Amino acid sequence: MTELFTNLDAFQNNVASFLEKTELKEDTKEFIQIKRQANFALYNQYLENVVDTVACLNKKQHKDIRHIKNIELAMVLCDYFHLNREDAMKFCNSYDGKQINSTKDIIDYVRTH
Repeated sequence: MTELFTNLDAFQNNVASFLEKTELKEDTKEFIQIKRQANFALYNQYLENVVDTVACLNKKQHKDIRHIKNIELAMVLCDYFHLNREDAMKFCNSYDGKQINSTKDIIDYVRTH
């Protein structure tokens, strides 16, 4: 699905292949382009609020995250703690229910337990 935003030609080829077609109709290509444009801002928001935040966590860099939505924070936590049961449990055991304002808050919850 990421290819919809990063490589439109590959996305369209994959859709055509899935539909067992050699090529998509022009109407279908236009429909995909309209949907791409309509959702591009959301994709960029995801990159900034989730992907970049996880990158900052992995580098132990501070980032203000007061503006991100709860669902985005959940995605950040899932990605950051993926396959790391020990740190995930440290976070869960020390999290006190207060608003998380920065990546430092997440790192501190892991360190304090």
